[in-house]
Amino acid sequence: NQEFRFSNRSGKRFTWDAGTFFQHSEKELLTKAFADFGYFAMPAQPTGDLVMTNFLETRPLSDFINTYNTLAAFGFADYKMTEKFMISVGMRFDLDHIEQNNRNDKTNPKRTDNKIQPKISFTYKASERVLSYINYGRGYRNAGYNAQTTPLFDAQYEAETTNNFEWGLKTSSANNR
Repeated sequence: NQEFRFSNRSGKRFTWDAGTFFQHSEKELLTKAFADFGYFAMPAQPTGDLVMTNFLETRPLSDFINTYNTLAAFGFADYKMTEKFMISVGMRFDLDHIEQNNRNDKTNPKRTDNKIQPKISFTYKASERVLSYINYGRGYRNAGYNAQTTPLFDAQYEAETTNNFEWGLKTSSANNR
């Protein structure tokens, strides 16, 4: 992971953050099944491990590496319209490159996804101890690849996007404890 962030927090009414983010990850997934057919036979004679696949060759059930590269740019700004009312807006853009190196099937599927994720918030500070807010934000989780196709699921799964709405009230009591 690497993130670079620039901020302006010196403003009394207007502040902002902007930056970039990069992440690289590799996830190796290896599935093997073992059987010892001699263990329960009399006399017990362990035969060792058998890697169960297609019975023609000994290889893992699944053997692959998923590689994820994410590059993102983001910005966020707060503007105090009055001493009690503030509006905040933000935006993030993700660019994901996902690749699977399937060593069993000798395949290498790839895909690239991108998503814009906006956010907006309104905050009202009724008093020193009462704050109310309304938020909207879009969330995103990138796509990817499973080990293999099953009767219920494809090997590839799609990205997920959510639209989130929140209304809240924050208060302080008991001497701010």
